[in-house]
Amino acid sequence: MPDPILRMPQGRAAEATGPAGPSLSGIESLQLNAHFAALVTDEASQAACQSLADANGWPRRAICYGNIDSIQPLLDAPRLPKLLVVDLDGAAETASLLPALAQRIAQGGALVAIGSMNDVTLYRHLLTAGAADYLLKPLDAETLIATAADVSRMAGQLRGPAGSANGAPVLGRLSLVTGVRGGVGASTIAVNLAWMMAHEQEVKTCLLDLDLYFGISALALDLEPGYGLREALESPERMDALMLVSSMVKESETLSVLGAEEPIENSVRLDPVAVAQLIDELTGSFEAVVVDLPRGFLPSHGELLTRADDLLLVTDLSLAGVRDCGRVKSAIEATGSQAQVMTLASRVGKDRPCQIDQNSFERSLGGKLTGVVPEDVKTLAACANAGKAIGAVAGKQPIAQVLRSLACDLTGRSPQTKPGFFGKLRRMTASF
Repeated sequence: MPDPILRMPQGRAAEATGPAGPSLSGIESLQLNAHFAALVTDEASQAACQSLADANGWPRRAICYGNIDSIQPLLDAPRLPKLLVVDLDGAAETASLLPALAQRIAQGGALVAIGSMNDVTLYRHLLTAGAADYLLKPLDAETLIATAADVSRMAGQLRGPAGSANGAPVLGRLSLVTGVRGGVGASTIAVNLAWMMAHEQEVKTCLLDLDLYFGISALALDLEPGYGLREALESPERMDALMLVSSMVKESETLSVLGAEEPIENSVRLDPVAVAQLIDELTGSFEAVVVDLPRGFLPSHGELLTRADDLLLVTDLSLAGVRDCGRVKSAIEATGSQAQVMTLASRVGKDRPCQIDQNSFERSLGGKLTGVVPEDVKTLAACANAGKAIGAVAGKQPIAQVLRSLACDLTGRSPQTKPGFFGKLRRMTASF
């Protein structure tokens, strides 16, 4: 059965088909389909959308003349396309119509807004309302096609919870990384654990940085942090997959980063309920979620501790480190958390003298350290300058080996190594 043709009142249709627009009919001629629709007001945008449609085998009749003011027939339709391109130029009702549109497409689609206004406030407003992206005019086919591909891949990565054998949802593993002392490298460890899970073990991973002011997760991987994390946490009632897609930055096919760089003068309150909802969304969408958790959050986010599968306490070999590890462990026990608690000594080596030796630290702690991350100033400097993870720059160094072993412990997987010459030769021989 062919897709229905949308109809709209003649008055609105007449408004949408003014002489200054491209050679398109109004929304009354739009061929609604499951994949794509576009409302545009200029010929360059029309040509870009037609190229996108042709490249994917979508009908050109899914493109019509109009802007967001003409969108009401789409809002009344029983289903919407997975990708919707909407022009904002000349619109008077953007503020009222955009949230309703975003709410409709959040069930499995994505909105790409286009317009002539180059304004950061508008961009942030669009992302807050649920748009996946905003493209400036003049719109070209290459940019639109690339954006559509990125949005599609990101939406696909935010999968629904997989079902287990008994039908219950399978949630991704939640690992929290927190430094019990400042400057011990907890954020560096979180970034590199997530990178190794994603790249070396091929686990679909999300790296969540909850330090909204001074987080380094995006910076360490040479990425610009996305926008929208603060809005999602401050407005949990609007949090959905579409908002998270807009807020995330994709480092690779298997690693997404969710963080922010909020202005220091802006006060941000992280509601524990909103954080819990965010964790629900992420663990339902990724196989592994690594959270860089500022230690100041520990007193107010007890529920997050109870939900964690792993809690990595990063410390230095100091008297204060022993004291604070013990205090954090006592607090975790008080919450009833069943998380696997691991204590990791970081920045240990001749270039960074310790206050106490490892044996004395373990005796005072009342247990063995899970691992010791060696100090490696040269490698860390090279990674910072290149904007790359340790595994990508110095994968054979001792610091990489320690983190790789820890990543394997967290996921239960081994690194996916590429076959050498003789391995490839054996595969070729077996194929004959």
